Amino acid sequence: MTGFGLSRKTMFRRAMKMIVLLTLAGTASIGGDARSAYASPDSQYTKAKEIFQADSRIPLNAVLTASANVPDRLEAFARQTVNGLAGHAPFNGWNEAGLDYTPLGPGTHSWLVTLEHDDKPLGYLIITSDNAGGYVLSEYGLGTDLPYSLAPLERALADGGWITPGTKGGKTLLPSLPSGSRIESVYAPAAPLWKITIKGAKPLYVHAVTNEIIPEPTPEKLSQKSEAGGKGSGITSAAVSLSPSLNLPPQRFWTTTQATRTNSEGDPYSDLLWLAAPSLKVSSGSEFQKLLPANSHKTLMFTAGKQNASYAAPFSLTGWQRWTKQGTAVFYVTVPHRNLDIIRYIPAEHLIRSGQFRETSNSFSSNG
Repeated sequence: MTGFGLSRKTMFRRAMKMIVLLTLAGTASIGGDARSAYASPDSQYTKAKEIFQADSRIPLNAVLTASANVPDRLEAFARQTVNGLAGHAPFNGWNEAGLDYTPLGPGTHSWLVTLEHDDKPLGYLIITSDNAGGYVLSEYGLGTDLPYSLAPLERALADGGWITPGTKGGKTLLPSLPSGSRIESVYAPAAPLWKITIKGAKPLYVHAVTNEIIPEPTPEKLSQKSEAGGKGSGITSAAVSLSPSLNLPPQRFWTTTQATRTNSEGDPYSDLLWLAAPSLKVSSGSEFQKLLPANSHKTLMFTAGKQNASYAAPFSLTGWQRWTKQGTAVFYVTVPHRNLDIIRYIPAEHLIRSGQFRETSNSFSSNG
């Protein structure tokens, strides 16, 4: 693990976000909210409830973490990416941030890189192996509500009735899961997820940005995890990447400019008229330059059909950022999430292949 300028408190908090094994003391039960949020047969919940009533548990702070050595080339790619962003709004000052690395499963194909300065989170990168010795910038973003944060995951599990504080000797114990439970941080393109495995029950999935309990992702989405950034995902040619050769002249690394944003908030639930709008035909990331011009009131809504939950869709697109290298350009689109302090930048080409786009009513009025 590598951390630059990080406090001991911060390093411990980041370590808690790795693959963890949780067990605890006390009793708990499944609440009704969990049943509605987690699509599973009633018989599954009956069995899960029996599991949660077991008493073979230990406190939450008895956590085992799985670590991995950070490859030098990964660190170099992360630092080059941060330096490229730091010279442009809204990423000014990123070059002063410390970088902390957390492996994402399965098989450490992806890494979460968190940025922090003066003990304050600034943003993140998610970098994925391309299965050929290179790396791909799968997504990046800024804000304080970073992906794979443990505290909101605990709240989501507690709200869903999956964990509750137990008591022992009149003292309240920390929230906990049954003995032998496992929490994994996994990543599929544009879909950061938590996977909670409880012995004798179906895996539980939680979106690692919105922290909403979601149905099990489709097999097609889950299968992308093992090939994220590789041939199967199709993301390598449509995202910022580092070839297997590390010693690249500076002029051959990707460069970017200031991110472009519209003036729209883009809450998909504030006005549902966009649902009746026809889907747009978008064939390349460069088209977002016209679809989302700077300082306009235009917003696009993204949906992904059966994979909506995995993507935390529907969500709005409120801007874009262009990266170039030797005449090649790739685009990342701006994705805010309602009620969260986070702005994500996701490869435009991946969303084009995975879903549909519609204009909002505000976009229609701005056209006139």
